[in-house]
Amino acid sequence: MTKVQKIWFTAGFLMFLIPELLWSPIINISLDFFGGDNVGVLRENFLMNSDNINSLIFVLSLQTIGLLLSSFILYKSSIKKILKIFISLILYFLLIISGFITFLAFSLRHGIGF
Repeated sequence: MTKVQKIWFTAGFLMFLIPELLWSPIINISLDFFGGDNVGVLRENFLMNSDNINSLIFVLSLQTIGLLLSSFILYKSSIKKILKIFISLILYFLLIISGFITFLAFSLRHGIGF
């Protein structure tokens, strides 16, 4: 990887990591969606309030764009094939989950009725 690729890869991954560390939106929504009845939020924050759905969609979109940027830079880089496959699998897994949660929050922003 060149220095520019490393910087952009890090910037894209930090676009995902910083909001996740501060507010945990993907973990909270995943636990709420897949966890059943008795699961609470991991960390109580302003994004979990239903009045702040636009802020939640913005943060989730930012995370998804960050993961897309990181995976694009990784695809264009020339690192060892084994390492590239391993990192790609992790990024694509996170991207699928982040994209699904973003779509879910965006489509249910006005309630169940669409």
